[in-house]
Amino acid sequence: MNGVYIAKSGYSWIWKLKTLEKFKLLIWLACHEAVPILALLHHLNMAASATCSRCGEDNETLMHCLHDCRFSTNIWINLGFSAQEFFSKGIAHIWIKNNAAATRSSLFLAGLWWTWRHRNSMCLNQETRPLHHINY
Repeated sequence: MNGVYIAKSGYSWIWKLKTLEKFKLLIWLACHEAVPILALLHHLNMAASATCSRCGEDNETLMHCLHDCRFSTNIWINLGFSAQEFFSKGIAHIWIKNNAAATRSSLFLAGLWWTWRHRNSMCLNQETRPLHHINY
């Protein structure tokens, strides 16, 4: 490169991932703060509250939705992501990028997708998938 930063180069790592396109799209949306979580929808006056509808314990930010909510945390722990560093506070796109490049990247990317799907099942369809189903 010529040393000039352009937005395209900042997120080109996403499209180079060897994974399903739907995973890449979710990551791209996350990095552009465009995932339709309650904090964003509330900010846009499209949701009455930003409070997580799964746990009711905090606002549903992207990190809460994918990482901090007790329902998401249970999924990650059942997938074998139990190290304290994995659950340390951070910025969503950095957390995703670091784990997408880690040794268990395929499992992480699948976990990210299924965490998002589980959230949608609970919030939109009022159904909960058993953890063994998600792990399968």
